[in-house]
Amino acid sequence: MRVSPELLEATRNDEPLAQDMVNIWSHSAYAHVPSNPGPGFWVIGENLRLMQRQKPGVMHVDFTACNAYAAGMERAAQVQCPALLVLGRRDVMTPARSGRELAKVIKGARVVEVAGSGHALMAEKPDDVLDALIEFLVNGRTGP
Repeated sequence: MRVSPELLEATRNDEPLAQDMVNIWSHSAYAHVPSNPGPGFWVIGENLRLMQRQKPGVMHVDFTACNAYAAGMERAAQVQCPALLVLGRRDVMTPARSGRELAKVIKGARVVEVAGSGHALMAEKPDDVLDALIEFLVNGRTGP
């Protein structure tokens, strides 16, 4: 997956800015009604705290590797097992359209788009992700 040049630059020179960018781009404005999925849970604060715990430079190495990897579609076409892609409809980090394109090259891949979610699907819409996984494992492993 390509990474925004601005984000790559921030991971190299200003990690707090990069963390803010990831948090803003990873969370849907509509995902947290009334502002969190449950009592005592702060989605954006939790994500920020996890990023802050990384050693300096890890974020830059990670995003640089993602940006440099060019064989994704080629490797995806080689997948021989059932595959489920769970996509956030409001994902800015990895737009749903990119996930749908990836699914086209995976034989029999199933796609579930979660409305009202960004990149942080498991934090924003954990029940929707769990429902998609259960449905796939119980009923839909052989394709659409």
